[in-house]
Amino acid sequence: MQRGPKRVAVVRELVDVVVAGLVDELCLTLTPLLVGAAPTLLTEPLLERVRLELAHLVDGGGGTLLARYLVARQPAGTTGNVGPT
Repeated sequence: MQRGPKRVAVVRELVDVVVAGLVDELCLTLTPLLVGAAPTLLTEPLLERVRLELAHLVDGGGGTLLARYLVARQPAGTTGNVGPT
């Protein structure tokens, strides 16, 4: 078994690995640029909420933000089902 950070190269698999509990953190680069027909991060809907906790935020210059989020694990016996709040 390989240990250490892994990169998800194909975005369409992100939902599957998140739902399977295989994602510990998510690093996002936010750039202040709007474009038409941009791809979305998730190509399939999540059936359960996945709460993220901001662990680190860096100003990358030029308005770019580098964010590192940790996946908040649900305590045993609770559900993260999407529904009315």
